[in-house]
Amino acid sequence: MTSPVTRFCTQDFQRLKDQLVRRWAVDPKDIAAVEPKLKVLHKSYLSLACTATIMGLRKKPNEHIQGVVECCYLCVVLATKGAENVCFVLLRQSLELVLKHLFFACHPVEYEWASTREGYRELGFAALVSFFSRTDECAGLDPDEWLRGRLKHWHAILSRYVHVHSRRFLGYSKVGSCFRPDQETVQRIAKAARELWGILAAVLVVYFPERYHRASGIEKRLIRQGMPKKVRGLMDRYLRTCA
Repeated sequence: MTSPVTRFCTQDFQRLKDQLVRRWAVDPKDIAAVEPKLKVLHKSYLSLACTATIMGLRKKPNEHIQGVVECCYLCVVLATKGAENVCFVLLRQSLELVLKHLFFACHPVEYEWASTREGYRELGFAALVSFFSRTDECAGLDPDEWLRGRLKHWHAILSRYVHVHSRRFLGYSKVGSCFRPDQETVQRIAKAARELWGILAAVLVVYFPERYHRASGIEKRLIRQGMPKKVRGLMDRYLRTCA
């Protein structure tokens, strides 16, 4: 007998495939060609999307956490089109959006000020990581600084694709040509997403533990299933010490 989480993931993956065909004009044959790897990417997407939705519930939503779900969804969609470069750019954006959400959640006055000024200069990654590293939550979650090292590693790797590091970038193709996915491309995207999105989900849980504890059992299992084992262990240890 399948678990409720497994049934939900299966049903949502079927909905995703229907959307890809009807709304995004993806060939069903292309989906079938990469379906095993796409399922792995989809599971990571569900984990962070569920976390961001739960952690972002508030009377005045923070636009950064709202953008995380959209960013992750577009990454899954474009992976089925073989747009490797764009997917890695979106992965980097998801990292920056989560860190901005944490910063502005702790600085509501600054958020109100920044959100009303179009000319406001966005916070850079170095400033966001510096703030993140100084918080008590980060010290409790990541005492050995392994997690912070992985975030910096992925930001450095993914930043290359902002400057068109991949030959599969749309600009290299002829006008009117059609991109098609392949197993290796989707596997690379899924591998990067599993670690990065898993870390980001754990970070959100640690900063907003009361919302995680109020979540249903299915939501908690959905969040946890997308995390690498080491990341899940760090999160569980932090939650036990703060109980």
